[in-house]
Amino acid sequence: MLSQASRRTPRPELRSRARSLQPHLLPPMLVLALAGLVVGCDAGGTIPGAAATAARAAATPIRTPALSAPVTVTSPPGTSTVSFGTATPTRDDASSDALSQQSIAETRRAFEQAVSSPGLRGIEVLLLGRVSITSRTGGEVLERDGAVRWLRQRSGPNLRLTQFDRHHHVPLLVAVTEGWRSTPPIITGRVGFSFHRYDPAGHQDDQYGQWKVDLISAE
Repeated sequence: MLSQASRRTPRPELRSRARSLQPHLLPPMLVLALAGLVVGCDAGGTIPGAAATAARAAATPIRTPALSAPVTVTSPPGTSTVSFGTATPTRDDASSDALSQQSIAETRRAFEQAVSSPGLRGIEVLLLGRVSITSRTGGEVLERDGAVRWLRQRSGPNLRLTQFDRHHHVPLLVAVTEGWRSTPPIITGRVGFSFHRYDPAGHQDDQYGQWKVDLISAE
C-alpha cells in the first residue's frame, strides 16, 4: 500500500512532463506554427507548398549540435604537407588551352580567307544569328542575312586583315580590317569585328562554344 504522502506528491517526471505541455512555456514560433496547422486542418484542406514546408520546419525541434574540442592532425614523419597556393595546371587544363589556341587559329584563317575572297565568300558561317552594327552615327541589330548583305554592299577589292588579337582577360577576339568603301556609316574605310563563343543554339558559351561575330564596328 502506498503511503498518504506518496499519493499526494506527484512523481518528478510527471511534473516535468506536465510543465512541458503548458502552452505558455512553449516557444512563440512553435505555438504559431501549431496553430496554423490546426486552422489548416479545420478548413478541410492541406496546407499548400511553401506554407506546408514552413509549418513543418517550425514545428520540428532543432537539435543543438554538440561542440567538440578541436582536433589537431599531425602528419607522420616523412610525409609532405599540402600547400593551398596556386594550383599547378593539370593535363586537362593544358589540353583545353591547346584546343582553344587551335580554335583561335582556325577562326583567324577562316576569317582572313573570307575577307580576302571576292564577295566575302564564307563570311556568313562566322556570323552569329543576330549581329549588332555600331558606328559614330548610331547602331542597329541585323539578322545574319542582313548583316552579310550590309558587309557585301561595302566591300572593296583591297580588303585586308590588319589586326587579330585575343583579349587577355575575357574570351574575346578582335579583328580589324581596312579597305572598305566609304559608304555610310563607314567613313575611314576601317571595320572592326568582335568574336565571342556561342553554342549551336546561339547561347554564349565561353568555354566550349564556337567563335562567332556578334558585333561589327564601322569607322
